[in-house]
Amino acid sequence: MTTARPERVATVKRRPLRTVVAAGRPLTGVIMLRPSALFVEEAAKAGYDFLFIDGEHGHFSPREFEETIDAIRATAVLALVRVPDHDTAELARHAKMRPDALIVPHVSTAIEAERLVAAIGDGPAMELLVIIESLDGTANAEAILAVDGVTGVIVGPNDLSNDCGCRGDFGAPSFVTALNAVERAAGAARKVLGTVPNAHHRARALIERGHQLLILGTDRMLIANAMRDQRSNLELEL
Repeated sequence: MTTARPERVATVKRRPLRTVVAAGRPLTGVIMLRPSALFVEEAAKAGYDFLFIDGEHGHFSPREFEETIDAIRATAVLALVRVPDHDTAELARHAKMRPDALIVPHVSTAIEAERLVAAIGDGPAMELLVIIESLDGTANAEAILAVDGVTGVIVGPNDLSNDCGCRGDFGAPSFVTALNAVERAAGAARKVLGTVPNAHHRARALIERGHQLLILGTDRMLIANAMRDQRSNLELEL
């Protein structure tokens, strides 16, 4: 990203996330942990539907957040922004950057969801995705998704499996039960649903269970895998 503040980039006409999802095709995307206009450009060329700018685990200054959103908005890719926590001032600040949706982690109750909706209610029209990643959240999934202004839910598999006592074992009965509870709640409420595919819950099976957002890894993981594959393929030729 540039150090000097550029002019705002002309944006491609935006379509609301709910409208894109309603077309019936599952959407695929990648988590961005670091700012990179080149990565945005290549992700758009590759046909990804969304980029998930990670303000919880990633490394973005406020300016880099805005520049990354601008870069994405110059493409047909959806800009989804995960904020680090439930700080209402931060939610309002990120809403003003005009992402296509805000993603809020660790939502466990309907009261929390209502507060989040209220925090962005006076800003520009904004879609809100909550991440459910605890047993409390799965128990309250119906109430959370009944909150007006919550567009949908992403299941956070790592933290949820940890709370289920089976960290990383996504085939464990306790995790499957928790995941299914969120899936049922999203289906009943007709809200957007997504998660990260894995060996126990592959993309096709998730789609059949109603998932519309498939998160296919991180920028770092994709780059690392491409480098390893290139090196391995070269070794086979030597």
